[in-house]
Amino acid sequence: MKKIKVFIFLTIGILTIFLVPLNVFASEYDDIQNEVADLVDNGMLPKYHNYLSHKTGYQTFYMKMYKTSSELSTKDHFANMSYSELCSKIEWYENDWNSTWYDVLTNLDIEPKYLDANRILGLYWDSDSTEVSSNLYLFWTSRYIPSEFMTISEITVNGKTYSQYPTNDLFEPEWYQSDYYHFEKYDLTIHKTPIAGFDNGEKFGIPLTQKYTFSNIKTCINKLEYSLDPDPTNEYSASIDTDVVFDLGITPEDKG
Repeated sequence: MKKIKVFIFLTIGILTIFLVPLNVFASEYDDIQNEVADLVDNGMLPKYHNYLSHKTGYQTFYMKMYKTSSELSTKDHFANMSYSELCSKIEWYENDWNSTWYDVLTNLDIEPKYLDANRILGLYWDSDSTEVSSNLYLFWTSRYIPSEFMTISEITVNGKTYSQYPTNDLFEPEWYQSDYYHFEKYDLTIHKTPIAGFDNGEKFGIPLTQKYTFSNIKTCINKLEYSLDPDPTNEYSASIDTDVVFDLGITPEDKG
């Protein structure tokens, strides 16, 4: 029994058409550091937050606990954390160099300075008979947004539109949460979303087939994770409007 991987990526084609870097400033990355510095100056956060605010793990935790939180108790808890406790927490949010990211970032020669946000990069089918899940990952880009809850809310594929939460129930998603890898210096995040596959033998997500035509994707912060809307102005929402065709060469099957 063996692990089956199928990479279908557009990255090489993207890289060949751009002659100059598209992203050279990290606006959200810098903005958060400036916000934290102002909060420290105003006595709302301890000084040691300034020493940590350059870390993407800190920025993700800050986004969750302070910037997008509507709960004063949550903000107070964040502000009252000790230095050691805060360091321990933000380690959870640092970039996770797992096997999928290793395969993608080492084999595809990705140059983030030549990539722009809100673009589909490719599909990746990962099936391992020794594991309990097989996933069809869609890779896409956004500008640098340090939120663990960035997600694909809607996909139009092969002429049909699918919603991540068709019943608005957080516990009944069509597909699962995205993972991310930040290139904060280029104001870019690459996301991988398991849009279909098998989990303990149970199929989830969009239909599994050999060929896919993506025509629209809507991305946002998953608002169901919050009691109040964390993004009322849709600052972190985007639409990827493009006709992209992928042929996996196989129809994915459960190999577990």
